Amino acid sequence: MAYAILRVEKVKMSGPRGLAAVAGHLARTRPTPNADPAREVRALVGLDPEADVMALLPEKRRRDATVAVEFLLTASPEYFRPHDPSAAGT
Repeated sequence: MAYAILRVEKVKMSGPRGLAAVAGHLARTRPTPNADPAREVRALVGLDPEADVMALLPEKRRRDATVAVEFLLTASPEYFRPHDPSAAGT
């Protein structure tokens, strides 16, 4: 049986889940212990998420404003390879 996960999280300007922290995590410039260092990071849109978001923001904004929304959408190998789940990632 195939499974899917959708996670949605607000991103603020600062704090432990702030824009710089999220951008560093995505680009793997910060320590990411659960990430496989052998896999390449592929950017689907833009190479610098922090600069891309900052370019779209107005000059004046609330200090605690949500500046981006992070989405994670994933599915089990059975969804992508129903006839051969062991070939996931190839």
